[in-house]
Amino acid sequence: MSSQPQRHEKGAVRYVEKRRTGTCAFADRIARASLESYRQNVPDSHRDRGSESFQCVAAILAHFPPDGREGGANGDGLGTLQVVAMGAGTKFLAEGVLREEERLARHAEDGNERQEPRTRYGLRVRDCHAEVLARRAFRWHVSKVILSDVLGWNFVDCSYRPILERWPAKEKGRIRYGLKPGVTLHFYSSSAPCGNATLKKFQTMRKERFDDKLDEDSWPMRSHQEINAHSIHMGQFALLLKRDSSIKEVENKGERAKRQKISMHKGKPWPAQESDDWCPPGTTIPKSNCGSVHSCSDKIARWNYLGLQGALLSPLLESPVYLSTVTIGRKMTESIGRRAICCRLEIKKRTRKKKIDALKSEDATCTIAQPYKIKHPAVMGTSVYMDEDGTLDMAKHAGIGQDVRFDSNLCWAYGAGMEDADCIDGKSGFLSTAEPEDDTRASIGKPSRVSTAALTDLYVDILRAAQDEAGTGNSGAPQILDEGCPFSMEALRALKRKQSPEYESAKRRLLKDHWIFGEWCSRESMN
Repeated sequence: MSSQPQRHEKGAVRYVEKRRTGTCAFADRIARASLESYRQNVPDSHRDRGSESFQCVAAILAHFPPDGREGGANGDGLGTLQVVAMGAGTKFLAEGVLREEERLARHAEDGNERQEPRTRYGLRVRDCHAEVLARRAFRWHVSKVILSDVLGWNFVDCSYRPILERWPAKEKGRIRYGLKPGVTLHFYSSSAPCGNATLKKFQTMRKERFDDKLDEDSWPMRSHQEINAHSIHMGQFALLLKRDSSIKEVENKGERAKRQKISMHKGKPWPAQESDDWCPPGTTIPKSNCGSVHSCSDKIARWNYLGLQGALLSPLLESPVYLSTVTIGRKMTESIGRRAICCRLEIKKRTRKKKIDALKSEDATCTIAQPYKIKHPAVMGTSVYMDEDGTLDMAKHAGIGQDVRFDSNLCWAYGAGMEDADCIDGKSGFLSTAEPEDDTRASIGKPSRVSTAALTDLYVDILRAAQDEAGTGNSGAPQILDEGCPFSMEALRALKRKQSPEYESAKRRLLKDHWIFGEWCSRESMN
């Protein structure tokens, strides 16, 4: 007899995705375009694996307002909506693999022998969750567009509308770009991002209502209300890590019980920093020593402050690029989503005598490096499902909430302009040659185009091309062009500080001075 009794009636079935209401027509349009890109770029053999082997999909889209062209951009007078980048995946590298990569990179730098490709830092994609892959693919796309423009190449076909335009250079040998007028960026995730966005506590949750006053080119513009910070010690705004199941807890049971007893106060749960028992499934707290890769909620919040472009692309762009909306499918709750991806950045820490403002969103202050600011995108739900008609036979499931499995190690990254999406082994971080009947075979050991190493190479190519275009040679080139690409994490950090001091300053203030995000698990500080 099973130790866990069956909690579903015999013959019970349910939809793969819970029936839900979308926010507006634009949100549903975002979801349809994103899922269509997923179906076009991920082979059928890897998508049709049965409803119980689920997948998460994310995408970054560009919206062009109606421009009055004949017939309209879509033949119906609507603005153009196109997918710039797409990611699909649910895996990340084990802590042992991450540490080994860093060790080999340090060893290669310390020694005077010729460095082998396998020792270079950043060859593996560390985090293969869909949201992170979509953003990496976006950076790849922007890098390729800039490089192609400088070289005079036609990077994408005529059906694609470029999102960037070149701005006048402020100095010889330097280039800069910006989003075209009217272009806005939008994010889609088929499920609530892991971490704080799945912590269904501390907020008043209401069912979504469809706004039929908004057309297919419009989204809610209401400002985000300030969140009442009433449960900070319980983890209301806490940073969360992706729990590494390969790490075994070695703490003495007696010591753990003693710590739990001390942490209890008048029967209330333990403070958020003392235990991770309160965390959503698959996550843990930074002090648990059970992982070091931050949740997608934490990372999206960073993007809503620092922008999508990252450090290396920052000096090539006129200003940071931010999201205007975030659309979420499964497990979406608007108030929880706002808290997770932006509003907790602006929460004021209260003391008995004064309030301490960690960051400001608009006005210039000494606590924030301009032009970076907190961006509050519209958070929307969608009634469009990944699996429209799929149902689950619940008879073989022992407990409620255990019906969806993320079994596949295969992850996918696609940026507009790629002939084929990169198929990545989420357990190794390298490209995979997995066949349809077997997605667990070993990866081929080659880096993806969206890996840190590949994106750094693209940046170097852009600098070289810009200097050749201006006829400046290597007179203004950074040190990297003379010594070759950096192989260690330390060298890459140095490159970012040299090329993007403003971005690095803003990031440092966020991850050191902010009273919540100051607890960020930086890999630099872990070594």
